[in-house]
Amino acid sequence: ETLQAHAARLLASADSDRTLHRFVDEWLHIDRLQTVPRDLLLFPELSPEIREAMLGETHRFVTSVYHGGGTLSDLLTAPYSFMSDPLAQYYSVPGGSGEADAAGFKRVDAVGSAAGLLVHGSVLTTHALPTSSSPIHRGKLVRERLLCQEMPPPPPSLNISPPPVDPNLSTRDRYLAHSADPVCAGCHSRIDPIGFGFEHYDGVGRFRTMDGLNDIDASGEILLTAQTNGTYDGVDELAQ
Repeated sequence: ETLQAHAARLLASADSDRTLHRFVDEWLHIDRLQTVPRDLLLFPELSPEIREAMLGETHRFVTSVYHGGGTLSDLLTAPYSFMSDPLAQYYSVPGGSGEADAAGFKRVDAVGSAAGLLVHGSVLTTHALPTSSSPIHRGKLVRERLLCQEMPPPPPSLNISPPPVDPNLSTRDRYLAHSADPVCAGCHSRIDPIGFGFEHYDGVGRFRTMDGLNDIDASGEILLTAQTNGTYDGVDELAQ
């Protein structure tokens, strides 16, 4: 009883929140958010302040779910988040209501997606390329961090450069051609079809309806698991 009382005391302290944030940062690799490179000519809005706000959003969200007695399902499907006004403007969503915290963050409900952590800018920006989204990075995130299936590194002799940008092709089309190579397909069949479900989000975490000149196809599929196989369209259905 004494140990339980002290555990409850520690979990209620601000120190426990910092430990929770560090765990989530390492779990989802968003401890890399501040340093992942982006082409500033393509994404000038992604300032250091916006990156910091993205991390603040995720930290406040997981703290709210945790202290509210939430579950993994809540982390993945909650239709709300916490944003400062500049971050809401960056995402092109209405600002939050109610009283802001000391850093200017307010709860934002019905932000257009019920996919929780999977649509946070911190996650989407970390797992992308300097000039575009990346079905590989985002599919690998889900395969390893949520399905707990570690992927082997590519063979040393293999060219792992992303497919070259072609304005006439969508990101999806470029990666479909890339993963058709039998040498690559063994691993890419496990990650690319998952990553395609994120294609409504660009390389810096913003929702989009077009990929350049091309319509978005966000249909995806989970393959080669014990009990999670299935098809879906978009991140909301993936989260479910």
